[in-house]
Amino acid sequence: MMFEGILPAMVTPVKDAHVDHEALRGYVDWLLAQRIDGLFALGTTGEGQLLSRAAWVQAMTTIAKAVDGRKPVIAQCGGISLEETLYRIDVAVSLGADAIAVLAPYYYAYDEDALARYFSTVFQRWPHVNFFLYNIPRCTHNDITPDLVARLASEFGNVVGIKDSSGSAELLRRFTQTAPHLAVFTGSEGLMREAFEAGAKGLVSGMASALPNELRDAWDATRSGDLAPAERIQRVQAIFQRYSTIPAAKAILARRGLMSADCIPPILSLTEGRTAELFADLQAEGITL
Repeated sequence: MMFEGILPAMVTPVKDAHVDHEALRGYVDWLLAQRIDGLFALGTTGEGQLLSRAAWVQAMTTIAKAVDGRKPVIAQCGGISLEETLYRIDVAVSLGADAIAVLAPYYYAYDEDALARYFSTVFQRWPHVNFFLYNIPRCTHNDITPDLVARLASEFGNVVGIKDSSGSAELLRRFTQTAPHLAVFTGSEGLMREAFEAGAKGLVSGMASALPNELRDAWDATRSGDLAPAERIQRVQAIFQRYSTIPAAKAILARRGLMSADCIPPILSLTEGRTAELFADLQAEGITL
């Protein structure tokens, strides 16, 4: 299976601090009607680490049934412990996820040998499942290095890609050079030009959860040599960061009538005033909602 292009890092609709499954089904349908290439489910933007085990299983089940094979789904299953990670992978595999993303375990600091053993345990348990490594050190405080990627990719043929959300153009380039056969995705929209020039396959984008076609237009333009849309996306990324990606994306999707703007506690939704400021900033960049 080919993994490339624009993959929205989905948000998870909630209402009264619980997953809103009706809104989630409608949101999946809406995303699949846009110009996207697949979905990244229950990752950072999807607040997956804030869901209980039961709520995570129910959300993953709803997503899988709603997608019904129409586009590839990468399910983020990495948790704080090996036990939790293995449990989530087992569920996602049973539901037919096309690939599994696994971030480094977080909270405690691990050396490269410990991370290698952790990932090896996962990959060898499901030898016929496609796996993506997910590097997001600002959240995990553990780096997935190019050397570790090369080490794991050489040992396990089911490692098919990596999502790099480090925000480093140099690290992204090193991933593409170290393991050129892997599908490397950036999770940093502001690095669109650098990602294309380095040979990355595309973006797994939190912004695309709410603005999928804008990301598609910018990626296609970048590939054809027009850098102006990518430069606008850099400015839009700064706006999302100013208001925080999850509440900003949900405010946009609420304006579209797809879900409430609620986030899972302790993440705070935007106030009415901040929401108005967000929309004004986006309109200044030509994005009208």
